Formats: sequence, C-alpha cells, structure tokens
Amino acid sequence: MFRALDVVDRLLDRRRYLSGDAFSTLDLTAAAVLAPIARPEGWCWAKVAARRRSDSLWPTLFYTHPAAAWVRRVYDVYAGPGAVSPAALAWAP
Repeated sequence: MFRALDVVDRLLDRRRYLSGDAFSTLDLTAAAVLAPIARPEGWCWAKVAARRRSDSLWPTLFYTHPAAAWVRRVYDVYAGPGAVSPAALAWAP
C-alpha cells in the first residue's frame, strides 16, 4: 500500500491533480481506491473504519502519508457535504 501512496505522491509533485490541469477520472479512481486507507469524511465506510482504527497500527501509518491527505482533500472538495462543481472551484494545492 505504501507503494501505491508513493506513486500518487510522485505523480502529484506539488500539483492539484494527477494528470493535467483539471479533475479527471484518474483523480476520481485513485481517490476511490485509496479511500479505505485515507478514510475521508465523505467516504461511505468512514464510520466503520473509525471503529476499527484502534485494531492495529498499520492504518495510522497509511493515514499520515501525504497522498492520503490528498485523498481526503479530494473528498472534501468533490464528495463532501459542501462539495462544489469543479468549474466553480479555485482550489489551491
């Protein structure tokens, strides 16, 4: 899992999106696949994951990775309760 997070982190390289200048299916897919690790607020299984957080140390190790923070930002902006359309968004990395 660290390898997947490292790949995302390397692709971002201080950018907002994984590919290009706009939110894409690549961003959506990466965020969805990594959601169980990043545990964003808008994720449908967040409450279940929160109950299991204390079960082991490894989820905490993944949660603190910079790419996991990116996943949580993606969910905050595009899937959370206050989500806005990408066209109306001026999101800084």
